[in-house]
Amino acid sequence: MTASISSVDDAARSDVIDDFLSASELENARKVFARLPFTLGHSTVEPHFDGPIMRGPGRTITEVDLSGLPPLFTTLWTAVLGHPLAPKAPANSIEFRCNWWQFPPGSGSDWHDDGGEARAVAFILYLHEEWNASWGGGLIASEWDMGRVAAFSADTPRPGSVGYAMTASRAPARYVVPVPNRLVLLKSPTPHRVEPVHPRAGDRTRNTITGFVRVREEQPLDG
Repeated sequence: MTASISSVDDAARSDVIDDFLSASELENARKVFARLPFTLGHSTVEPHFDGPIMRGPGRTITEVDLSGLPPLFTTLWTAVLGHPLAPKAPANSIEFRCNWWQFPPGSGSDWHDDGGEARAVAFILYLHEEWNASWGGGLIASEWDMGRVAAFSADTPRPGSVGYAMTASRAPARYVVPVPNRLVLLKSPTPHRVEPVHPRAGDRTRNTITGFVRVREEQPLDG
């Protein structure tokens, strides 16, 4: 892990941690990824325009589940919940909702904010073996929260559209290249999109494990 989190202030909405996994951890994570079944589907954001997306199995994880899962999940749990962007809540009230994804050339994800369902922070870990910024697939994230962005969009042609709201608000945004073994954390709700993967990527896919940290309102009883 090469990035410091000490520079993240109270106003920050995202952070990037490079070289997140050790070499052996990354190799094992890629082996897990390679064994997964993927299903061809479409984006839930703009299914007619975001292109085909390969979706792996999803699952919800709590602290008690970690001992029976690959070490990757414990590493993610510890790093994400220890980060300044994470919610301050008891561990037994936290859930991770995780999914594995492959974005082939032509696929991306339009503007959305991942709000609702008590989501506190999202994370993305890039697992492909190589990448070039010219191949697209970058994450573009607003530096303003959705409430501030939406306040500018009442008079736009589509008031409910996050894309129109980003245009009307002129909100600054951060571009994150999907560098292999890079972890991105994003506070919810933050407007963001995934740039389509460019055809020049050839047969390469943008491979990720992504997830949300959710704070449950009802905590389980002890014993």
